[in-house]
Amino acid sequence: MEFIAHLHNSVSLCTSLSDDFAKYSGVFVKGKHQYFEENHNFCVFSGEVYASTTDTSYTNNAEYIYRLIENNNSNQSIQLDGKFVAIISINNILYVLRDFLGIGAHIYYNQQFLSNMLSLFKKISKVPLEPDFQQISVFLKEGYIPAPHTGIKGIKKLQPGEQLCYDHDLYNLKVSNLLQNNSVVNHHISLDDAIEQYSTLHQNAIAKRISGCTNTSVLLSGGYDSGGNLAALRKIYNGPIEGHSVGFMNSQWSEIPLAKISANAFDAKLNVYTMDGTELDQLPKIVNQMGDLFFENGLLLNQKVSGSIQPVQNSCILGGDGNDQLFGTSGREVALLYFSRKMGFNYIQKAFTNISSVNSTLFRANFHNQNILHALHSRHFGFSDSDINHLFQQQVNINNSYTSLPHLSDFDSMYLWRNFNTDIMQSALQVIVHKASRMAELYNLNVQYPYLDIEIYKFLQSLPRNFKLKGSPLEIARGKGSSKYLLKKYLNKTLPEEITNRKKQGGFAPLSIFYAQENTRHKIYRFIKQTLGRITIINSLALNNLLNSVEKTIQQPDSWFWYKQTKFAQLSHLLVLSVWWQQFIEENPKNQLSEYF
Repeated sequence: MEFIAHLHNSVSLCTSLSDDFAKYSGVFVKGKHQYFEENHNFCVFSGEVYASTTDTSYTNNAEYIYRLIENNNSNQSIQLDGKFVAIISINNILYVLRDFLGIGAHIYYNQQFLSNMLSLFKKISKVPLEPDFQQISVFLKEGYIPAPHTGIKGIKKLQPGEQLCYDHDLYNLKVSNLLQNNSVVNHHISLDDAIEQYSTLHQNAIAKRISGCTNTSVLLSGGYDSGGNLAALRKIYNGPIEGHSVGFMNSQWSEIPLAKISANAFDAKLNVYTMDGTELDQLPKIVNQMGDLFFENGLLLNQKVSGSIQPVQNSCILGGDGNDQLFGTSGREVALLYFSRKMGFNYIQKAFTNISSVNSTLFRANFHNQNILHALHSRHFGFSDSDINHLFQQQVNINNSYTSLPHLSDFDSMYLWRNFNTDIMQSALQVIVHKASRMAELYNLNVQYPYLDIEIYKFLQSLPRNFKLKGSPLEIARGKGSSKYLLKKYLNKTLPEEITNRKKQGGFAPLSIFYAQENTRHKIYRFIKQTLGRITIINSLALNNLLNSVEKTIQQPDSWFWYKQTKFAQLSHLLVLSVWWQQFIEENPKNQLSEYF
């Protein structure tokens, strides 16, 4: 669905939009949607809400959500499992809701308009989009721009689970987050009871999502999350199951052999897709779909699998995305940070960050040091503050996803703070699920994420830390803790031993495969220089030095993997910025990257 709403109910919008847009008092919609109207009030709804979470007495989801808002039950909308966006107008107040995962349409807004597409903003307002270099610097560092900011001045975006409210009488716009960390921890539940409840919730979450579907499949890697979805699905579903798995040509990181083991164990037909580096040519299509500046190590992997699956009517694809973040990540780094602060070593760590990573050996030491020093925040693979300031020829106030920290005096408080504020609100909802759902949307696929069911979310939030990350702070700091402890206890006797005994890898693509061809690589360098070189704020010499550092890495094939991965991520950030600049600032869209060469 495409939509745009004028916050002042201007009818002049009609002249700027084609006739295939449906028009509802300042809201203009094209594509599949539901509509409900009563006494000049209305609701426009796009997406779906699972049957078990709605009252079936209403005519459609548009009426159901309308009644929630009419009865001042906005907070109840966050309890609805589904993927949707709803625009509700009641008594001269406009409400806009996103589902709590953000799987439904993205929402951009300013003081005049709101839309799910930046291109519609430009079409309606007829004002050039002005880049926000402060937020662009955040992208270059972190790979995305956390809500509410975007790469465009004056335009913001809603994060998952947020509600926008605009009062037409007072000309007042307010945004509030309905997803709060206010769970009360149940310290009396036994591990056996927690396993039983989790198993039931997981199977129920899958049952809700496959209801009414005639074709069911699973995104399958070699880990607990995707294997757990397949195992739980097979317990409640006897029909044919397909698995979809992505491997990498000539790479040790391919998980295809493990995916085959899981598929065979649960009688699923496995479809295998191999990435060979040519996927990078689809980058303009990806950038346009993401809208705001975005790049993450698994983005092209998501594009590959989504673009390889043939859409089938009434189908459902189960993904394991977001489960790591619900249980909490970086436990060992958080424990090391806890002891570092307790013993006063963090000042030494901060001093060490001033050492330049001039080779892979120093980089490796600093990489681990940064992971500990910033353990409460998201790990990033972009540029340093120093690199960005050199690139922009001036000191840039680099905002990032780091929020101010409360006083956290014990390990559990630190771990649980990170779990909600960083793992869930940042990594899961604004990065992991965002990229996966946007790529599924691009190829008209119904991808669902049962681990992120609202009931599972609330249940895990109520559990003691030891059920999510097993071990004392000292054991965890020494690498003796057990992450995702409850999940592993739930699945250890169900999944094949090859899956349960493997070391976790994570869902990413080795970025070197996209830049292996020298001819293509140098075309990319020229494209970046030509595009970014036209921006007056960019220092051409600094840009050349950054690109040269990437090329130098390629000439050192024995460098540490994560050193190379970081350098290629930096190149990818510059490339995405160049494509985004061509599309949204210079209005020069292309379908494939090679067309820019």
